[in-house]
Amino acid sequence: MEKVAIICPIKDENTYIHKFFEYYKQHLDSKDIYIIDFGSSEGYLNDVIKPNANILYSNVDILDAPGVFSELKRHQVMLKASGYDYVISLDVDEILYYHGEGGLKSFLQNLTKQDDIITCNGYEIIHVPQLQEDLKLEEPWFGQLKYWYPNNQHYGKTLISRHQLDWGIGFHKYKINGVWQPDPYINNNLFLIHMHRNNFKTTVDRHLQWAAMKWSEDTIKNNYNYHYRMTERAKVVEWYFEPILNNTIYEIPEIIRNLIKI
Repeated sequence: MEKVAIICPIKDENTYIHKFFEYYKQHLDSKDIYIIDFGSSEGYLNDVIKPNANILYSNVDILDAPGVFSELKRHQVMLKASGYDYVISLDVDEILYYHGEGGLKSFLQNLTKQDDIITCNGYEIIHVPQLQEDLKLEEPWFGQLKYWYPNNQHYGKTLISRHQLDWGIGFHKYKINGVWQPDPYINNNLFLIHMHRNNFKTTVDRHLQWAAMKWSEDTIKNNYNYHYRMTERAKVVEWYFEPILNNTIYEIPEIIRNLIKI
């Protein structure tokens, strides 16, 4: 059986981290879950992270998007050198879901040396406040979610690779010999589900909190994480609803809503 780890960057994150652990601990042992910490409080690390995962410490500012990306790649190489065959980089609001018998756990356990590059189908959750109640945060989430839309441009990521790829920032795409690659290795049963629009009020408030922070010059210059840097609430709301205007929105199949246990 191939050895698999996941890795995720955080700093004092409380919106999604509990659901992140709740989901991924159904499919991996805690010893194979790694959190790169970018300066969280000691209490947060002791109470939230240490009971659930390994901690890798970084001195990079989490508001420096290129720096965080470099740290993720560096730790991927380090973990592969320590014996892992695959190191999957995930954000805290991303659910890697396999639609098949045994779910993600079975999928990961059945990876072989022949599985070199595997690309996900990307989907984004969208909470439509005109059609849905606010998410009841104290109750299981996924059964309350209703809508999503395909977004392979941003979330059809090639997250599973035996060899270290030349990824662009965010792990959205990768190059071979300097040329951006298409996605010929899509596994149609493997989904990367992005949760950051799962509740309108939470999303807008969270983005405004991030926007009030001091982002690095490189992040601003290259327009990384632009939606986290919008300081006007009206602009954040406009960004939030943009997918509804520009995409076909679908109901999440009930079977998937029932199988994702968070």
